[in-house]
Amino acid sequence: MLNFNVMDYGAAGNGVADDTLAFIKAWNATCSSSTGALLTIPKEKTFFLNPTKFTGPCKASEVTVMLSGNLVAPDGPKAWKLEDKSTWLYFQGVEGMTVTGNGQINGRGKGWWDISCRYHPGSSLRFQDCGNLHVDHIKIYDSPQTHISLAGCHGAELSSINIDSPDSSPNTDGIHISACNNVNIHTSKIGSGLGGSVVDVQNITVQRANFSGTTNGARIKTRQEGKGSVRNIHFSDLNFNAVENPIIIDQHYGDNEARGGLKAGVSISGVTYSRARGTSKTPVAINLNCSSSVACTGITLDTIQLAPAAKARTLSSFCNNAHGTAIGAVYVPRLDDPHSRTFESCSTDKFQINGPCTYQICYLYLYRSGYDGWKPESITVSGYYTSPITFYYNTFIPNGVHKGFIYWRFIDDTQREDIFPESYKIYRPLQSQQSHYYGNLVAPDGPKAWKLEDKSTWLHFQGVEGLTVTGNGQINGRGKGWWDISCRYHPGSSLRFQDCGNLHVDHIKIYDSPQTHISLTGCHGTELSSINIDSPDKSPNTDGIHISACNDVNIHTSKIGSGLGGSVVDVQNITVQRANFSGTTNGARIKTRQEGKGSVRNIHFIDLNFNNVENPIIIDQHYASEEATHLKAAGVSISGVTYSRARGTSKTPVAINLNCSSTVPCTDITLDTIQLAPAAKAQKLSSYSNNAHVTAIGAVNPFLSGAVKIDK
Repeated sequence: MLNFNVMDYGAAGNGVADDTLAFIKAWNATCSSSTGALLTIPKEKTFFLNPTKFTGPCKASEVTVMLSGNLVAPDGPKAWKLEDKSTWLYFQGVEGMTVTGNGQINGRGKGWWDISCRYHPGSSLRFQDCGNLHVDHIKIYDSPQTHISLAGCHGAELSSINIDSPDSSPNTDGIHISACNNVNIHTSKIGSGLGGSVVDVQNITVQRANFSGTTNGARIKTRQEGKGSVRNIHFSDLNFNAVENPIIIDQHYGDNEARGGLKAGVSISGVTYSRARGTSKTPVAINLNCSSSVACTGITLDTIQLAPAAKARTLSSFCNNAHGTAIGAVYVPRLDDPHSRTFESCSTDKFQINGPCTYQICYLYLYRSGYDGWKPESITVSGYYTSPITFYYNTFIPNGVHKGFIYWRFIDDTQREDIFPESYKIYRPLQSQQSHYYGNLVAPDGPKAWKLEDKSTWLHFQGVEGLTVTGNGQINGRGKGWWDISCRYHPGSSLRFQDCGNLHVDHIKIYDSPQTHISLTGCHGTELSSINIDSPDKSPNTDGIHISACNDVNIHTSKIGSGLGGSVVDVQNITVQRANFSGTTNGARIKTRQEGKGSVRNIHFIDLNFNNVENPIIIDQHYASEEATHLKAAGVSISGVTYSRARGTSKTPVAINLNCSSTVPCTDITLDTIQLAPAAKAQKLSSYSNNAHVTAIGAVNPFLSGAVKIDK
């Protein structure tokens, strides 16, 4: 095996000088070798690297990267020289590669953690489209975001990996796996989460892994609007130490804005959790929150022993649309009674009780004297409208029951109450036709003041027809306390309208939201006018208005001071007119994910004023798609979008950015009379398009090369 030492290609190895070029030269020589090749990164040396891409295919059938020394990333956002911040170390298209050694990889993420998550690099170490991959005996720590990601890989083994970042570091997941098969992760220590951005993933084994203080443990996560399948996933011999969500399937990840009317869902089947033990920091230790439209099947829990990390806490489990088997002892013992156990089962029946609400019943029992095989045989539901809804059981309550819980689940909500000894009341959703905000509303002041575990939304209107929200009042989201913590914990929106029709919202001011200010999901026939939205420039992800699964929406005569975004799937007939944007991160934006499905059509932005705005006109179909660029067939179809009479100043050099899906083009895009100037005098503006078919009418500055020009 030929040896290619980075020192022989000009690397300094002092941790200060930029060794990027030396590494690229050494890699090119290694990859070009016709026989087995060894890229040596020597011990007792520290190498500073800027974002670097190591591409294949290589000539040799076996390539080894011997990481004996240490690698360090640029020290924070200002030190990164490249605009592309998606990945730091990136291996692509390499077959038969081994990365080994006792070296360390330092992502130097501290400087990133203090700014919005949207700017963080996607991962520190990424392997894409690699086969027969082996990674072992390395330590990687303090990543800006995800530590290791595997995308489109087949036949990968990760062993004796040590991943570590501080508890307070946001979104520093351990390992992301997407569109891979035959992956084995074992004998590793993961100190900051294990996540899966999972689409078309199969035959994954994670075994002999230790989790300590992480935000999530053995987690599978997908988005409700996702497609594809996750199957044959095996977690075994896991140890948890004060871990949040030790065992979790989350198919509603990032779905605060996308639950209205979506019928999609990733299919999850054949998932096994076996021989897991340790302590949970969250009260729900086993959380199987599957898609509402596509059930999880073949889920197996085999010998699970979890205890609360805090002595005073009792643990429970939760399931939504999950079907499977419990083998052996599957329980969460209380510290004050080690013989107690909890058992849970969810009914497959759904009850619609003379109204718009659908309820699914789950039940959980905590035994002090052990499990004897008993559970309720059936549930009868009576009562409707404003009458109490009572749950009756056709069997007796056995001896030994210490306490029981029943859950009733709305479309997006879960509530939990003690079922003994009384019945419980559930009332229909709010039916009032008008809400006048003459006074002011204020949210709880920061995370510690929120009393409910469900933090998806602050003010939530659901299923109301003919609603008008008006007045001159103000809505203060009091988001400052949220902005200093990870974005993953922020409420999705301050004011949310879901499945509403003939909706009118006007003359209100909403400001300082923890995250999105207003969201519309599954609404039809909506008018928002004279809305004033404002948050500080540095507040992360405080988008103005999110629109998903809606049609016939008109937004006009409004001032949006913290972004306008669209979590857009099946959206049509939207008009935004007479809107002012000042100092926002984005202006008139349509955003989708590369893996998304559906369509966006007939969207009109008219009479817009931009003042010092980043990305004044933008279509971004690669939003948050760092893990999904391999998905070739997906893409939301965008057509019939008009930007008319827009003027003002752009803070970014690319003022018009039409970055459409690589697989599904944007069609019938019209730019009509656009006059944009740079916010800084020395700056020059430009336009960019990717797979967009554009017509330019009248004067369009900056002009988009390739657009069909029509003079007025």
